[in-house]
Amino acid sequence: MFAILSSLLSASLGLCDYFRDLLKNRMAKKNEMLPVLLTYLPPALFCIIKPDGFLLAISYAGIALVIWAVLLPPVLLLVARKRGLAATYHFPLSDNILKLFLMVGTLMWIFMVAEVFIN
Repeated sequence: MFAILSSLLSASLGLCDYFRDLLKNRMAKKNEMLPVLLTYLPPALFCIIKPDGFLLAISYAGIALVIWAVLLPPVLLLVARKRGLAATYHFPLSDNILKLFLMVGTLMWIFMVAEVFIN
C-alpha cells in the first residue's frame, strides 16, 4: 500500500504543478484545490475500485514515459539540427548516435506495449 501511495503522490505532484501552470490565469483562489483533485483522485479511485489495476496503470505510465523521456528528446534535437536552429545546449554526439537512441527507444516501446497488451 505504501508503494501505491508514494507512486500516486509523486506522479500527482508533477501533474499538479503542470495543471496549476496551465490553469493559473483561469483559476480563482477558491479553486486552488482543483489541480490536486484532478491529479490525485482519479488514480486513487481506480486503485480503490481495482487494487490489482495498479500494475497495469504503472505499465501504461511507463509506455508514456518512454515516448516522453526517451523518444521525444532525440527527435526534437534532430529536427532542430535539420532546421539549423541555434543551440542553447550542444549535444556532443553525432546524428547517428541520436538515431541509435531512437531505434533502441522504439524497441523498448514496442516491447513494453507488447508486454502490456499480450499478457
